[in-house]
This record gives sequence, structure tokens and C-alpha cells, in this order.
Amino acid sequence: MKKILKLFTMMLLCMCVLTACSSDDGDGESNNKDGVYVINGHKFIDLGLPSGLLWAECNIGAAEPEELGYYYRWGDVVEYTVTGYKFYDVNTDTFTKYNKKDAKITLEPEDDAATVLWGKNCHIPTKKEFEELIKYCKWKFAAELGDATVTGPNGNHIFLPKCFMYRTSSLDTTNPTDECAYSLQLYKGSTYVAPCNPRISPLPVRPVAER
Repeated sequence: MKKILKLFTMMLLCMCVLTACSSDDGDGESNNKDGVYVINGHKFIDLGLPSGLLWAECNIGAAEPEELGYYYRWGDVVEYTVTGYKFYDVNTDTFTKYNKKDAKITLEPEDDAATVLWGKNCHIPTKKEFEELIKYCKWKFAAELGDATVTGPNGNHIFLPKCFMYRTSSLDTTNPTDECAYSLQLYKGSTYVAPCNPRISPLPVRPVAER
């Protein structure tokens, strides 16, 4: 009987270990090695920011950090085409969502390309999150418009390939017509979150993820 009880106890311990190990699988983050997290199959970098936000290694649609990847209009979750913008009614010349009437100023998960394509833990950076990246990181440019190495307080870095602007998930509330969103202006002499970027203009997306 003692041998049976001992064997049963060992089996329970093994099951507990296996269960603990399996908790790293699925939608959330897997293991963290040198500040690199794998979330839903995509690599994210811990830059040591005060918010703890993780920044993706690549743009959506890119296989390497140096690639720009796909372009998206604000609120679209499919790659850019020349067809009509889903939130614009050509007959009334109005925007049907994210406007003065509904008072929505940040993309909801169903309209966020990073969330839809990369999973529930991911999203397009907000205006505030890009401003944190600018404030706390060191920026080194290899070209005037992009090709920037962004190094965080902890020494880890991401690379943003050459592009004039990057998409944010924040509506430009300073514009009276509801037609614009904020974007990151990636310029060597002046990197900041810029207003007045038309929602219908296609831009690349660099996702972020919460811990």
C-alpha cells in the first residue's frame, strides 16, 4: 500500500509540473529571454519603458525588421486597396464611425489591424504610447526618413525601417472634420506624433503588446 501511495503522489506532482509548463502556451506570452517575448507567434521587445509596453520586432506583413510590410488605412484590418473606405459614406460625405456623434477616439479591437491579425494581446500604438517611445528612448537614424534604431532605457532596441509616417490608433481630435488621425512622423530632424494625417491614407503598422 505504501508503494502505491508513493507512486500516486509522484504522478500528481508530475501532472502539476506539466500543467504549469502548459500555461505558457496559447494566446499569451511564452518565455522571456533577454527581453524578447513571443506573443501569438510574433516577437516583441521589452525596451524598459515606464509603462512596461512591449514593441514588436517587425511591422505587420514584414518577415524582417528592415521590411516595411503591409499598409493600412485607419481602422481597416485588411491590406490597403484603392476601393472605398469602410467608415466613409460618399453619399453624405460623412464618417460613419469615430466621429463627433459617437465620440470614439481610439480604435476598437475589431477595427485594430494588430488585434485582429496578431491576437487579443496586441494593438496599434496610441498617440500616448508613441510619445513614450520618443521621450524615453535614444534614436539613431541611418537616413533622413526612417531607418531608425530605437534604444530603450534597458539597452534593448527595435528598428523602424525607412518610412515617413507610422499608423497610430488615435483619432486627431483637433481636426473639426473627423477626417484625420495621429501618426508618428519619423524624421531625423523632428520625430514626433503628428496630427492631420488623413484616415484614408495607407501607412505601415508596428504593433505593441501588454505584458
